[in-house]
Amino acid sequence: MRGEGGYVSHPLLKPAAIELRRYQKEIAEACLRGNTLVVLPTGLGKTVVAILVAAQRLHLLPNSRCLVVAPTKPLAMQHCESFRSAFAFGGDRFAVWTGEVPPEKRKLGDARLVFATPQVLQNDLVSGRLRLESFSLLVVDEAHRTVGNYAYVFLVDRYMSSALNPLVVGLTASPGSDESRVEAVARNLRASFIEARSEKSEDVKPYVQPVQYEFVPVALPEPLAEAKKLLEDFLKEKAGNVSKLGLARLKLPLNYREVSAALAKIRESVASAGGRTDGSTFEGLKDLASARRVILSLERLETEGVDSFLSFVERQLSQSARKGAPVSLKRLFEDRRVKDAIGLCRLARDAGFTNPKLDELEKIAASSFKKGARRIVVFVSYRDSANAILERLKGLPSVNPVRLVGQARKAGDAGMSQERQAEILSAFKAGEYNVLVATQVGEEGLDVSSSDV
Repeated sequence: MRGEGGYVSHPLLKPAAIELRRYQKEIAEACLRGNTLVVLPTGLGKTVVAILVAAQRLHLLPNSRCLVVAPTKPLAMQHCESFRSAFAFGGDRFAVWTGEVPPEKRKLGDARLVFATPQVLQNDLVSGRLRLESFSLLVVDEAHRTVGNYAYVFLVDRYMSSALNPLVVGLTASPGSDESRVEAVARNLRASFIEARSEKSEDVKPYVQPVQYEFVPVALPEPLAEAKKLLEDFLKEKAGNVSKLGLARLKLPLNYREVSAALAKIRESVASAGGRTDGSTFEGLKDLASARRVILSLERLETEGVDSFLSFVERQLSQSARKGAPVSLKRLFEDRRVKDAIGLCRLARDAGFTNPKLDELEKIAASSFKKGARRIVVFVSYRDSANAILERLKGLPSVNPVRLVGQARKAGDAGMSQERQAEILSAFKAGEYNVLVATQVGEEGLDVSSSDV
């Protein structure tokens, strides 16, 4: 790998296909020493590192192949496009294998670069349709998933025991929040080395564009603020009840994770006692279950607005009316504060109150495009919000928004196939859409650095 005119020069790569960045070149060269976990922030070119390593492996071992795995079809296709744009290979040298490709069509043929989802590879390996001897490189994207029973763990084990010239490179922007998690990922990748950079690393700094962070506080209108107070009072009471019973010490304001952990711990204790429990413990369990539901509804009210809140609550109300519904769910909607909060929100909706964040987002989008922005990414927690934002932004001149959601079918929403997800990401990247409204599915693997806001 040499530098020539500011670009990487390599026998297998197209001229001027990849900008020469010293840190990427050094990380790639380090990866060639042995199995490596690469930790690099989103937007700093993890895929480029993989391309450089793959080019060198295929050059040194001309009869070998490289395998790139990614957790979803859109990511696998995205990687294939990136490699195709860099390698001086014909189209028959690239293959994409996902669950939508029938097994009989998943054949290596002349392919030297294979892009796949891990479950497909696991199935093909177990059935004997695929052998890994000829693969000189395994690139594991979103490598932080290489834990537990996820297919990556099986795949790395099988690869290391089968390949004639094995080399594993794991790529991630977020290996884990604690040392034990990082160690587990590295261990499962059989990684002898970890190459980590941050935006503050000296060799990375020259390539980091300054990012301006702006916090825009948006206050809830009065009826919704009153509803919030009622729900917070409900949560305060439930936390106090659980503490008095000696079941758990919960800090205010309550959060979903802590309440879930307390609930799990108490249930585990009950299970270890053979399922026997006294009345106070049972009451505490019901209080915690109710608190969790209110935390979720309050989160929707504060972050997504009245429509999202009522949509969630009305689904819960419908569920509570069914035969066999949990006692805690039925009791929740009998509480005066909860009833009043729902009533206030319904009045606010009927009076035309909308999510004040939508008004602010509309202003930000209009202002950003007026100042020359080309693309905007909006992350949301729930599909209800994605739909509301999409409808609001459609009314703005020069704004062409699109939503990106997961595959799961939810109430009133069929979800989105991985093929459709891939099409949307490609279209957004190509400029066919200039606003992407994405739920959690967009957080992994989406290069937000190509966006302005």
